[in-house]
Amino acid sequence: MKLPNQILKKISVLILLSAAVSLPACTSTSPGPGTQVNTQSENTPSPSPETTATAPATQAIEGINFQTPKPGQNTGFVDSINNKPSQPSISVAPGTPIQISGWAILPDATKPADMVIVTAGEEKAIASTTPVNGDRPDVGKALKNKALDRSGWVAKIDPATLSGGEVSLQVWGYNSQTKEAYPIGASVKVVLK
Repeated sequence: MKLPNQILKKISVLILLSAAVSLPACTSTSPGPGTQVNTQSENTPSPSPETTATAPATQAIEGINFQTPKPGQNTGFVDSINNKPSQPSISVAPGTPIQISGWAILPDATKPADMVIVTAGEEKAIASTTPVNGDRPDVGKALKNKALDRSGWVAKIDPATLSGGEVSLQVWGYNSQTKEAYPIGASVKVVLK
């Protein structure tokens, strides 16, 4: 069976990103002493932009099982959007890149998620993917698991890849072994104007 080029491109991006997850970050930023895990505040640092990767928006992702959030399940947090505290809705000027940052772990809290996927719209089109490997010792400390010290991520989205003047973005932590994606926070409405 011959696969369409779009599907082959998606598979290539996921393979490359899976390989990048195992590589250590070139540089990173560490929070200052006493920094708490961000579950509602605006002052938690994010990993450096060098740890990011971006994929263009495409059609729905195939082969990934998007999970419904379970009550009390904590798989991460979206700390900031364009260096401002996460909001339910943001406005972005045309041509302005969108940068989303936070932390992501697997539901059992034994290790960081393998990557973060940002989807656009109900069809879950890929807007961005990025490895989860940025320094977040505050997460490891708060959750009492040193294995979670590198659970930070930064995703960048080119607004030109988003369709329409308004789109809903959702962040997901991805487990490459089970091919499951877990929602991180609520969706964010982006208004392009």
